[in-house]
Amino acid sequence: MSDHDVASDLSKASGMRTITDWSHGQQFFEGEALYSTNFSKRQVPVLRPDQILHAPRWAAFCWMTGKPLAVTRMVPFWKVSPWRENAVSWSPLEGDLPNDPIDFKVKD
Repeated sequence: MSDHDVASDLSKASGMRTITDWSHGQQFFEGEALYSTNFSKRQVPVLRPDQILHAPRWAAFCWMTGKPLAVTRMVPFWKVSPWRENAVSWSPLEGDLPNDPIDFKVKD
């Protein structure tokens, strides 16, 4: 993906998550140690636009109205059983099916 506007839209569709930052401090006052703990919360996108732009080639983003954004893996049909066996005719212009091993099996 190379369009930053689409990546920004997908980032907004992925939703927000809350990050809590903690900090601990120590001070000395009149010879006594005083300890303090502070925290702050901030909202960040689940997927940042730069993460979307640099996603691997196998990643696909499914964006459906009313549903959370889904990141899926694209797999060639010839690496899935029984899809490979069901591919009866293959275009002679494209040659034979690649002889890659089957990586996935679809259950009935």
